[in-house]
Amino acid sequence: MSAGEQLKNNHGKKFTSLVIIIIVVFISFIICLFNYSYKNQYNGWLTGLIPDKKGSDLIVVNPISHDVKKILTLPDIAPDQFGAVSPNGKYAAYTQVDQKKGITYINIMDLNKKNYIKKYLDDVYGMQAVFYLSWFPDNQNLLLVRITRNKDLNSNQEICILNIKNNKLKHLVSGGEWDGVGLTDDNKIKYYMSQEELNKLIMKYGGPKTIPIEKVGTKLFVRFSSPSISPDGSKIVYSATLYRNQADEGDPIRLWLASSIWMIDLKDDSLKRIYSDQEVSNGSAIGHVTWSSDGKRLVFYRYRGSNGSNGRLDCLDLKSIKVKTIVPVTEENYTNISPHSLPNNNISFISVSKQGSPENAKQYIVNLKTGSIKDNEIKFNKRSIIMWNFTDLH
Repeated sequence: MSAGEQLKNNHGKKFTSLVIIIIVVFISFIICLFNYSYKNQYNGWLTGLIPDKKGSDLIVVNPISHDVKKILTLPDIAPDQFGAVSPNGKYAAYTQVDQKKGITYINIMDLNKKNYIKKYLDDVYGMQAVFYLSWFPDNQNLLLVRITRNKDLNSNQEICILNIKNNKLKHLVSGGEWDGVGLTDDNKIKYYMSQEELNKLIMKYGGPKTIPIEKVGTKLFVRFSSPSISPDGSKIVYSATLYRNQADEGDPIRLWLASSIWMIDLKDDSLKRIYSDQEVSNGSAIGHVTWSSDGKRLVFYRYRGSNGSNGRLDCLDLKSIKVKTIVPVTEENYTNISPHSLPNNNISFISVSKQGSPENAKQYIVNLKTGSIKDNEIKFNKRSIIMWNFTDLH
């Protein structure tokens, strides 16, 4: 081979190598661009339904920057239903009522195929209500709460995970409903549980003390708050409150007999009660619980009003299990509800004054490090929005 031919051949090899490198870089760029498109672009945002002229709008909100994006208009869905956009912005989930069956089911839309909607939990007959939709960071699993009714007409609330890829529903924890005191056919008092069984049930849900079986009412039941997913998607927290269906007027213990915070570790599905409300004897109960963005603390709503009013926000340190109040009850901030996790250990919440109503509620942000509380009005289409029934995105 001559020197010229060899030089030409070397140039050819270099050119081929350069082309291969360019192709590899281009493919890598496309892959990165694709991954970026489905990256969790809404990490740190909140999502939910707001009223529209006809039905609802499903939106995502950044309470820090005040960015609001409308994802869908849902003319047939009432704003008191539940909706959530996945963290990567690819899927939209929302609940819908089937009036004929008397059930609530879930619709999930692939936002790249807007005419494609898949129904979940719609093959149920009898009573079913679905609440509190929350997406995991993997964008494939949806956390929810549902209530069903058994053949004895007792209702049961449960926390579940729905995998939208394999259509499997995983049951994590169930509440329950129990008969208390009733009457026989000849009008004699009948106890459906013993005092010892009642004591165990109250203690299970963290009650500081029990009550006489005669005061238990005709029904006992457990209700869960909306469960919250940890920022890394590995744990779930929620509150569970044990209710009786009636109480004597003036009874210092209200309808709730015990209220506590529970944690599920999804690595092994272990369940642990991590905090019990010792103020329940004085009329206190625990509502919605959320995570701090660093995953080290929980913020929860503690209320005294029978309708869920008169409530403060408390913060639980998961290491020391010490609790401190971060938003106290005042005339101006009388009901401080719906805490949600934001970046940098900020917490979004809704507040209603003592003389106010949900119609004139306000949005606020409290910082867990500084304790500062600031007004956080957010507008969409020139109207202030209040984020009822919203959920965190990680």
